Amino acid sequence: MNLIEQKNKIYSFFKINAENIAAIKERGLNYIYKIESNNKKYILKEYHKKHNFKDSNQLIRYLQKNNIKTIKIVDIYEDDDSIYHLYNFIDGKHINKYDSDQIEEITNLLKVIYNSNIKGENTNILDKCDKYFLFLNSLENYDKNGMVDFLYKIYKKLKINSGDFQLVHGDISNTNLIWDVKLNIIDFDETIMAPREYEIVSAIIKNSFNNNFFDINQALNIFSNLKKKIIIEYNKFKKSWNLYIIKVIIEKLYYDELSKENTKNYKDKKGNDYWGYWYDLLFNENIINRLFNFKKISNINGIRYSSTIKDNYKSKVSIVKTLNDEVMIKKEDLLSEKNASLDEYNLISILNRFYLNKLDLLYYYNSSNKEIKYYNYCFGITKKKLKKEDLKILTLRVYDIYAFLLKNGNALNNINGNFNDKLKWCYQILKTTKYKKLILNLLNDKCFVEKINLEDKIIVHDDLHRDNLLFDENGNVTILDFYGLKKYPKTYQLASLITNAVLLYDEDDYDVILDNWPEKVDISFLNKLILFRMLKGVAYYNKYLASFNNKEFDNKFKILCKKLDSML
Repeated sequence: MNLIEQKNKIYSFFKINAENIAAIKERGLNYIYKIESNNKKYILKEYHKKHNFKDSNQLIRYLQKNNIKTIKIVDIYEDDDSIYHLYNFIDGKHINKYDSDQIEEITNLLKVIYNSNIKGENTNILDKCDKYFLFLNSLENYDKNGMVDFLYKIYKKLKINSGDFQLVHGDISNTNLIWDVKLNIIDFDETIMAPREYEIVSAIIKNSFNNNFFDINQALNIFSNLKKKIIIEYNKFKKSWNLYIIKVIIEKLYYDELSKENTKNYKDKKGNDYWGYWYDLLFNENIINRLFNFKKISNINGIRYSSTIKDNYKSKVSIVKTLNDEVMIKKEDLLSEKNASLDEYNLISILNRFYLNKLDLLYYYNSSNKEIKYYNYCFGITKKKLKKEDLKILTLRVYDIYAFLLKNGNALNNINGNFNDKLKWCYQILKTTKYKKLILNLLNDKCFVEKINLEDKIIVHDDLHRDNLLFDENGNVTILDFYGLKKYPKTYQLASLITNAVLLYDEDDYDVILDNWPEKVDISFLNKLILFRMLKGVAYYNKYLASFNNKEFDNKFKILCKKLDSML
């Protein structure tokens, strides 16, 4: 449509003689123009989809009653194809970096919406996400990399107990905030029913991201100011964080598939990785930790009882009942590895967040040479004897975590580990023992060493003995003790599971584990890794545990020695 046709169309709709027309946006689901007429300025928005504005108007009226300045509609026109909204032009500017006064206005806006409790008539956020997933899952051979399936598994968990829904703006970004003397909010197209924490999450992310960089200081300034005004619950915030990011990713896939754009390796106009940015936000537990100041428990007072369930050379674990909660408190020696506890915290939080394990580290601090950790109380019992069904449940749970970390473990890039160095360490400890030949054979096995170097590395839990496994009455298992994490060849996780959960208890039948492990395994390589894990256990005992006269440690040492002796 040429300029004359545009001017004639505007006049026929709104009786305005448009002297100048400038396109602000001419793509996507709506077009936006700036119009000048008789020294007046307007914004014309053309919607190319049917849109129900009842909820938007309801939220606009509520904000105006609470002294929040919003864009004002001058006129509306509708034809067979589109809906046209004419707005008064707000002569202001967009800001990327906010000062304290501007943050005060933004958080006041968020507080007003948070406390509104307005119910809408149209679609809620779950209906919208359901539509996106249903469409994408209906496409043949679409989800080859498994991203949609992965997101859907998380989303299904989020739908359960997703919280109280109310109307939210849904897109309080710096591009939708215009500053003249005061703050003005525009663009109510995304108004939708969602958890009220959803608005906070979207506003913090949208206003803290600039030029492919997440400005954590701006996020902290907004969040800390908002916490002075309202109470923000950690778990609800975390759920809304996941929900918002999943919605953004899945919505982009949906609309790009409708328009047949290539989104497999999507780059923005500056060449930045779109998926990498949003995936980083999805897995970056550090941002949420920083916002909540690494503390999720506000009150560990009023202790009603405390009972010690474990007390050995390294750590003491107690169950503590308080007036408001029940927690597990663990006091242990500081590891020499730098950031070991931060690694543990991040992994536990991520696995809990994606419903792969119920354990959650609630609070941490260190004092002198000790660390104190508060965990949520996990229901279940440890079992000295594992039945076939127990082993099956355990195997599938460990595999779910294994598969998740194989795909997403790079998000925890502080965790390292050199398997070859650990081999050499074992040799140094065992070279004066009868097991010297066994460890030397592994060191000199070129095929074994080459396989170690070539195989994908993942974060492994190397201590899956039965005292670290809690089975509940519903057939679920919770895994404990993620301290001292390492990145090792992926098959090592299976070898460690077999060694710690079966062989360490003088049992040999681990076919149930192999039968239920969903991936094909190189048995020869696996057996060598099992041998190494047993040798590592003996070396660790000789180096650290022999002098403690602990009956449990001594018995496990004897069992390992008995099995290794049969291989000499």
